[in-house]
Amino acid sequence: MLYKKYKLIFLGIIFFYFQCSSPTQTLDDVDPIKSIDFNYLQDDEEIYLATELKNPFNGLSLRYVRLAWHGQTNFSSPGDSFILADSGKSGDILKGDNIFAVSKKLSSIILNPISLSDTNKIYIKVIAHYENGNSFIDSSKFSLGNLWPFFTSFELPETVTRPSESGSAKLINIKVGVDDPNGLDDIQWVGFLSYKNENNELTPLNNGNYVFLDDSGDTLHYGDETANDGIFSGLLQLPYNATTGNLDWKFRVQDRNGAFRDSIKKIEVLP
Repeated sequence: MLYKKYKLIFLGIIFFYFQCSSPTQTLDDVDPIKSIDFNYLQDDEEIYLATELKNPFNGLSLRYVRLAWHGQTNFSSPGDSFILADSGKSGDILKGDNIFAVSKKLSSIILNPISLSDTNKIYIKVIAHYENGNSFIDSSKFSLGNLWPFFTSFELPETVTRPSESGSAKLINIKVGVDDPNGLDDIQWVGFLSYKNENNELTPLNNGNYVFLDDSGDTLHYGDETANDGIFSGLLQLPYNATTGNLDWKFRVQDRNGAFRDSIKKIEVLP
């Protein structure tokens, strides 16, 4: 009987302990911020910012999500404040998937701007506000990665007259300035294609292939004055039977990782 009495007392103590003790929480129970995402849309000069959240979280509904953009300052300065939404608008892709996002133009970033020439890491902080004054904070940093090359200048005529004498050609010197945040060594090539702009068909210029420009300092063959200065040059021979009318010259600069940027210049060729 004594054994049974103490056994009952012991079991009662164990039952009371587990009834009064809080259940052990895992990381998922204490942190509703599942991930933070950043994409740099260089061609559109935009940034995409997003976070995936648990909503509801531990019985609490989400009120709103704010993101602090600290740019390249390593959280050492006040951040630009953006509201993220799960509305399927303003950069958010799918409504109601608990991924809260926004797209912002680089020009809209006031406190911590970045430019196409920046190569550093950027720093982001997400603050999720739930009911009853509960807020949760997480932060992350991202590399700007391989930044795209871009054009800095164009030196070419807007109007040219083709030579009238049969068998002759007119020499046109073309100069295009380019740059790359990862260094000029990262630029693989610069060139252009020629299109008739009324039907977007390639003209016979260079047999419909790219006309490549050069930055080697070769003045004789390309008209390039200084090597490796970011000014790519070309000497184009416009024949007497060249396509006339309004043309689109589509220039492209491409880096060694395959990233490229295009720019179209309009040229009128007169007979």
